[in-house]
Amino acid sequence: PVVLSRYQEGYHWHHDSLPEGWMLKVVKPGRYRLRFTDSKKYPFSLDDFWKQHSQAKAVIKWKDNIHHELLKPGASFVDVSLTGGDGRLDVYFEVEKNGKIEKNWNSDISVEYLPNENL
Repeated sequence: PVVLSRYQEGYHWHHDSLPEGWMLKVVKPGRYRLRFTDSKKYPFSLDDFWKQHSQAKAVIKWKDNIHHELLKPGASFVDVSLTGGDGRLDVYFEVEKNGKIEKNWNSDISVEYLPNENL
């Protein structure tokens, strides 16, 4: 798996913006597992996240496509299809807070090609 650090490799629209995804080149199109990982720079703990939120959606943006997936409490990954080529991958959570949808993006991500699902 490849680990994408929000702080080190994250894409910034301008020098003081928050990192919104990563610029990638997907060489092998197919199914990938995107695993949510803890981040030290932008304090994020997956365990603490699930203690604070009983429900969340994962949002995956790749090129011009947006995929939403409702997660089960405690989920640590989502499997998605990625087309080949260059683009910006962004992965974050949407959670409801006080009746509003909020974006929680602090997680780092590991990306793993799933060869058995691409036969």
